[in-house]
Amino acid sequence: DAGGNLSGTSTLTAVYPPSTTRPTITSVASPNVTQVIVTYDLKMTIANADPGDADACGKYTFNKADGTAAAFGCAGVSADTAQKVFTITTSAAMSGGTSYNLVTTGAADVFGNVVSPNPTTTLFTATADSTKPTVSSTSTPSTGGTTACTVTGTAPCNQTQFTVNYSES
Repeated sequence: DAGGNLSGTSTLTAVYPPSTTRPTITSVASPNVTQVIVTYDLKMTIANADPGDADACGKYTFNKADGTAAAFGCAGVSADTAQKVFTITTSAAMSGGTSYNLVTTGAADVFGNVVSPNPTTTLFTATADSTKPTVSSTSTPSTGGTTACTVTGTAPCNQTQFTVNYSES
């Protein structure tokens, strides 16, 4: 300043020239019927209301492999800390074992380079849920005393009402 005071130490990190390499999708996978994992080769733009944000649902649409409309869409997108792996949560469950196309349009890297090609259509198969549900708890209504009710196979139960809770909904 005019009084001769120094501002102290400053650090500036700059990349010059900015990259002009367009990002590509290296893989698309479905770990379950409600998520799709998209992996890019470059760090992508996220969460700053930029038109190229890769963590915006508007960048991703789905259709079946035969081109017909999918019965679900994007409900939300999250990114890993490296901003290369994005998890899309679907608005409804996909059909396990069914092939779908993920169409990515306008997603951009941190330098503003749009995915190549734009749009990018990537085929993936929804992973079927193969985990069998288990009984997590049972209960009977209180009728002035405690009465146990065990259901095994087709054996009758002398209770008029009981609740069975499963490990999956």
